[in-house]
Amino acid sequence: RVLQPVAYWLHREDERRYATVADLRVSVTEGLRAVELHDVPAEGFVRSFASESGLVTPYGPELHGFIHLGFQEHLAALHVRERWEPEPEVLADLVGRRGEGWWREVSRMVLEKAEPGLLEAFIERVTRGSELEAWSRWRAVQAGLRASVAAVGLLEAVLREPVEAAGEERQLAALRLLVQQVLPRVQAAVTARLDALLREHPVEAVRRRWLTRAQPGACETKVVRGVELVLVPGGWFSMGSAEDDEQAYEYERPQHEVELASFWLARTPVTNVQYRKYLEADPGVKKPGYWGDRQYNQDEQPVVGVSWNDAQAYCEWAGLVLPTEAQWEYACRAGTTTRYYSGDSEEDLARVGWYGGNSKGLHAVGELEPNAFGLHDMHGNVDEWCEDALNSYTTSARAGDGLRHEPGGVANRVSRGGSFGVTARFARSAYREVWHPGQRVNDLGFRPAQGHLS
Repeated sequence: RVLQPVAYWLHREDERRYATVADLRVSVTEGLRAVELHDVPAEGFVRSFASESGLVTPYGPELHGFIHLGFQEHLAALHVRERWEPEPEVLADLVGRRGEGWWREVSRMVLEKAEPGLLEAFIERVTRGSELEAWSRWRAVQAGLRASVAAVGLLEAVLREPVEAAGEERQLAALRLLVQQVLPRVQAAVTARLDALLREHPVEAVRRRWLTRAQPGACETKVVRGVELVLVPGGWFSMGSAEDDEQAYEYERPQHEVELASFWLARTPVTNVQYRKYLEADPGVKKPGYWGDRQYNQDEQPVVGVSWNDAQAYCEWAGLVLPTEAQWEYACRAGTTTRYYSGDSEEDLARVGWYGGNSKGLHAVGELEPNAFGLHDMHGNVDEWCEDALNSYTTSARAGDGLRHEPGGVANRVSRGGSFGVTARFARSAYREVWHPGQRVNDLGFRPAQGHLS
């Protein structure tokens, strides 16, 4: 309790890890008063605490600070969580520090387990301020909006502001949060009320995105070469991982918007019985690895031991293609923004995907719950090849199919979905795996796609 204001004071200056005892006096005195130690001198407390606990340590003559940055961040976060109500400027300061890497962990710690009142006050400030677009990429803000009864009104107010005052990016962020986080849980009458506003919105991008939002439901199907395909309706989505998702890797960021045309995608990964038709049609084709292994060669199991090149050859034979990773993630999410299309927890994953925590090996396709597009096994069972060569999300996605980098040569290719042998972290919607295009392993298969053709 004594050191919380000390940590907060230190952290308010970028990269400050220590200060002189004299400079620390005000914040230490504030902490001492909080625990009613009015007569303890600040200087004496710092020196005795440093010698007795090790949490505070000398950095040089008269210089003291925390022994680890993590302690400073943790205590600064506790200070915000305890003082936000009597000192609202503490919360205002935190909102304004979005984008400062020095404050990233403190912000995450404040929001991760924030009491409802704090989270609501924070979200209200974010929504009314100029930082909405940036904060909208945080999972904690998204979760708070899903739980807030006032969320519709807050976001609607932004969308009703004059464009000159609100700014186009802020209004687009409000629309995205409204569509992805709030509207799925409100009555249809609310959506209908907003429809009139958004169809006539002065920002063309807002109008277009409202009209092209993904609306999962019963989808058209067809069969090509024995593979059942589902029509995935076009729309836009937030690709990648939120900034404060501690399970995410940096190459899953920045989270960004991608708009896709409609396309067809196989309901399940290609199975052994489907792949056998291809082998029978062309006896010269090399059989997959593990083709003779009973653990992996049952008819309704996904085919494994196929390289990216093998998968491409099958698709060419079938008149299909591999999906881009943007198409794959969009189809997997089916309008959701959580780690898995079923939710955020490992228990949610276990309902819809075979992974290391529940699988005990490769399973037949289609045994667990599908997503809202009717697609099975998007999480786990087998990892799935995508069309793309690996590239950063700072590279723009191609209009229509979202391809980011044309595959060629031996450049690493992307796969998605995780497999029966991985931990939950590697089965998330946003997780990206990479392989050499010639690799053939026992938990890697593919799911073909097709453009929206008549």
